Amino acid sequence: MKEYGYSIFSPPYSKTKITFCLVAVLLFISSDFSFTSASNINAEQKICKNHTKPMDCGEVLDNGNTESGIYTIWPRSRVSKYESLEVYCDMETAGGGWTVIQRRGDFGNAQNYFDKTWKDYKDGFGNLKREFWLGKCAL
Repeated sequence: MKEYGYSIFSPPYSKTKITFCLVAVLLFISSDFSFTSASNINAEQKICKNHTKPMDCGEVLDNGNTESGIYTIWPRSRVSKYESLEVYCDMETAGGGWTVIQRRGDFGNAQNYFDKTWKDYKDGFGNLKREFWLGKCAL
């Protein structure tokens, strides 16, 4: 039997997805977890009870907020900086939990409100209660 001098945990295999997957499977098998099918969980049995700093409107909805409106979120890219962001959350369309990045409507504004400069589009503009662009830096 020929020996190659390496295992699945040494080169050339150590940098592959297979090793990571195998390690994850081994950790899962050796762990003491029990799982419940999502269909067996009723509304009162949420795994995460409350998101203290929701990252998006989906987590705002998970917290029990069902009204569309302005909420504070902490997007993943801002968590390390502890920066919050005010956003409009749509809690009605397709089950709710949508973070709206642009909103236009018939608010009696006859001018071309979205004819702006690059800086405006970078930083965001408008009123979250009416028409707005959240801003490239917020995405």
